[in-house]
Amino acid sequence: MGIGSPYDIRNRVMDDLIKAYSSTFASGIKRFTMRPISHTLGHDSHFVMNRLGEFYLCIPRPLELRTKNQGPFIVNEEQRRTRLISLDPGVRTFMTCYSPDGYTAS
Repeated sequence: MGIGSPYDIRNRVMDDLIKAYSSTFASGIKRFTMRPISHTLGHDSHFVMNRLGEFYLCIPRPLELRTKNQGPFIVNEEQRRTRLISLDPGVRTFMTCYSPDGYTAS
């Protein structure tokens, strides 16, 4: 975090530093080091405090949702081309479907 960062963010970081520094020495700890957070995280994370004062670290993760009878979804290139339809909202017939193979459904 350099000079190019906004003033409010730098100010908040300094407030956190002073608060951590003073609470460390008030609790009797002799040494205190502060270093930048590693930028290797590929996602956001945040702390949440509930009404009982307990803190939780929330880290989002990608989910792969499947029902019990589903396996991994694998489609080859030929199936991908045949799995295309065009939808026509229509005036007299609602939602007519056209496929590149010539099939229609309404």
